[in-house]
Amino acid sequence: SNVTSSKSAEAVAELKSARYPKRHSMTSKCNNIPNRSFEAAEQQLRSDNFELCIKTCNEILGLGQCNAMTYILKACAESEMGYFSKCALTLASMPNDVTIPQQMKLQIGALMELSQTMLTVENFQLSGAYKRVIGVIKRMKTGQSNKFVLLARAKSFLCLGDTNMAITDATAILDTDKRNVKALIIRANALFFNTEFKKALSDCEMALEVDPCSKKAVDVHDRCRHVFDLLIVADKKMLRKSYEKAIKVLSKAIHVAGGIFQSSLLFHKVYLARSKAHLGDKNYKKALKDSNMVLAFNDAKDLNAWKIKIKAMKKMKLHSELAKELAEIVKPGMWGSNHCLIIEAYEEARFAAKNTLTHNSSVPLYKAESCMTPARCA
Repeated sequence: SNVTSSKSAEAVAELKSARYPKRHSMTSKCNNIPNRSFEAAEQQLRSDNFELCIKTCNEILGLGQCNAMTYILKACAESEMGYFSKCALTLASMPNDVTIPQQMKLQIGALMELSQTMLTVENFQLSGAYKRVIGVIKRMKTGQSNKFVLLARAKSFLCLGDTNMAITDATAILDTDKRNVKALIIRANALFFNTEFKKALSDCEMALEVDPCSKKAVDVHDRCRHVFDLLIVADKKMLRKSYEKAIKVLSKAIHVAGGIFQSSLLFHKVYLARSKAHLGDKNYKKALKDSNMVLAFNDAKDLNAWKIKIKAMKKMKLHSELAKELAEIVKPGMWGSNHCLIIEAYEEARFAAKNTLTHNSSVPLYKAESCMTPARCA
């Protein structure tokens, strides 16, 4: 994943690993910071104990202390927990008369941008404006590798049907946080639509190991398991040429899967399989309908879908219509080694159309120059 490096992430990492000596005061008017409490907050942030760090910082600030580092420690912990509105409020409430070194100003700016961006992202997500979410994140100067940013973008990619990008972002989170339930569920969903059922089930099982009560993980797991099993049954029915039963099983798989992204491999797999089953069952109208679904919404150059469509239209004696459609796709170089197969189908359809039409001027003429040499068809 080509994830942009993040200054805000670096800021948090620096705060979690660096030592701030007692003698390095960052306050303009009070140096009586309770050192043990401040050091405890630093240690809590470094050890990912964010809730306790926030509590400790609140205790320090409750004593009336005005140390800038306390505000930054608290804001970092809040951003690490995804409390972006609180993070922005903490930074905004920092007293104006506090002396802030330049390095700290850069960290504050990065944290502020992260908080403001995520608040905008959350509003867009609530309204379903997922393209705008991706656009806002793309314009970020820093922070694109933050796990909450990646999570928001992964979810947006998934909702838009871009399963590969969803997997990329979810994996970037899981590389550093293997037990992130939300990332596991997003990746499981994306893998499901990519027909990588075993990997999807593995992610669901990991999510349920972390959170046994996760309803989303249970739902994705059960849907994936059910569809996977149905497709195995459908394959067996097709091998036995039990086309009618295969159609019923595949239709059930489509229903169980719910809304399938039309650009997904799952959409391609189930609709192509059902189209083939309809063809075997001699229901040419439905075979044509399902093959058209694949070609219109998923892959306009899918050779298997075209083969089914050609056979169905021939059986339905739609020769003129077939010739017209094939004339649009017989461009040289479009089909590579399969070019001659499409040319042959086109010429057969055109010839059949001539015998059925009184006026054949509507049947397009295409000179199959690239298929004149037998070597081209080898």
